[in-house]
Amino acid sequence: MFQYTEPKWRPLEALIGAEGAASYMWMHEIEVDNGCRLQAYKHHVTRGYLHLDELGNRWIFRNGRYRRVTARRVR
Repeated sequence: MFQYTEPKWRPLEALIGAEGAASYMWMHEIEVDNGCRLQAYKHHVTRGYLHLDELGNRWIFRNGRYRRVTARRVR
């Protein structure tokens, strides 16, 4: 974990808008092996996590590491 004190909402708001982002909690920022930083957001109802980098790319945690996947536009 990189930091958990300064929330970064820009990647989530760019993906689903400020109104949609209100359904999430910012949890922490993660730095992966290549130096990329990911924002971890947790949905209030489903409790599922969404990990986004600064460009809005979606990442998943599989087999002990984070992997980038294609993000789908929600709007």
